[in-house]
Amino acid sequence: MDSTQNHQIHQAIIAREIIDIYRFAPNKTDVAESLDVLCFAMARLTEKHSVIDWDFLATLFDQLAHTNNHTSFSDIEKLYQRITSLIPDPDS
Repeated sequence: MDSTQNHQIHQAIIAREIIDIYRFAPNKTDVAESLDVLCFAMARLTEKHSVIDWDFLATLFDQLAHTNNHTSFSDIEKLYQRITSLIPDPDS
């Protein structure tokens, strides 16, 4: 596995964990606001070599923090499935 592929997998793992934090948070509004900031920072850190659309993820969390937008939640679930497919199964 080369360095670029490792970076892509690590980004996918970070994104998956960020979404899991939101999914299991008791106070989703406050958590979504913080995750928006984290995703925005990840977008700036990975501008040249991003496998995850961090700006899109930040926007979704921003919408979830400030509205009751069910479409954003659905979009996050779809993104979660795509992200999970980027992470190799350790048992295979």
